[in-house]
Amino acid sequence: MAKIKTLRLGLAALLVLLGSVSPAWCTSIVGASIVVDPDPGTPPAGEYWYSLAVPEPNGITFNPGDKIYFYGMSGVRGAFANTGQVAADAELGFAFANDVSFTASTATFGFAFPPSCTTCPTSDTFPNDQGAPYGTLVIDPPAGSTLGPIDWAIIQDGVTTFSGTVEGPVAATPEPSSLLLLCTGLLGLVGAKKFKLLVS
Repeated sequence: MAKIKTLRLGLAALLVLLGSVSPAWCTSIVGASIVVDPDPGTPPAGEYWYSLAVPEPNGITFNPGDKIYFYGMSGVRGAFANTGQVAADAELGFAFANDVSFTASTATFGFAFPPSCTTCPTSDTFPNDQGAPYGTLVIDPPAGSTLGPIDWAIIQDGVTTFSGTVEGPVAATPEPSSLLLLCTGLLGLVGAKKFKLLVS
């Protein structure tokens, strides 16, 4: 009986404690992320624009060797970081335009200041963006490519610190009519082969 009373008192104390905890204690911290560029302009046909969103109060710091990596794409023909006149573009472009590589399915933007910059620091901190992400990373697949979910990752010191998905160019899914045509053709080939065997 005494044990049940002790358990009840302990449970009541725990509920009071949890009820008095600040809601902020339960709030998960949202990390840096890659978002579709919110720029009001429209990308040229076949280009996809992305920005770096930084909601953390302390911002995010990049060091040499850090990367922003996109994968799971299709038909990529080019990638570059915009170094335009807008401050948000200039800052991201200055840090990520000098080490860009791509394949048909990936794009990698490495953190590296221009080799000509002898006074540049070894790292760069992007402060809280206050709702205006830093842009623009550009990926260039063929015009009219299929839109779907692609993956991204922010890699710092060789470790993926943030990752997620965003809309981008993916391999086209065959339409039902195309699949039906393909199946009909295959059945026709199988039928022709069987007929040939029967005749011979």
